[in-house]
Amino acid sequence: MSKEVKVPLSEPLQTHKGELSELTLKAPRARLFMQNGEPFVTDVDFEAGKVKHTYDNKIMAKFLADMSGHDEITLGGPATPDFYLLRSEATQLILGLAGRDFTAA
Repeated sequence: MSKEVKVPLSEPLQTHKGELSELTLKAPRARLFMQNGEPFVTDVDFEAGKVKHTYDNKIMAKFLADMSGHDEITLGGPATPDFYLLRSEATQLILGLAGRDFTAA
């Protein structure tokens, strides 16, 4: 299981440290949940074989800031598709699924 993931951005992001073409997200610690609550709720429909995440983007912004080391204002800069990719990758890290090969027997 991966403890960090590099997320490529479709357009460069201006930060206090310069321009970035990717962000590195690190797996969160329990402290984030205790301070902020849950960034999403997962509903599983076993019969249909579907998983749905309902996000609280205000809480997710706090998680992304902590996981990336960049402040929330900076993280408001990526294009919308990049935000969705960041949120998806953060979800995989939070669930402990990042880096797992689900095709292996």
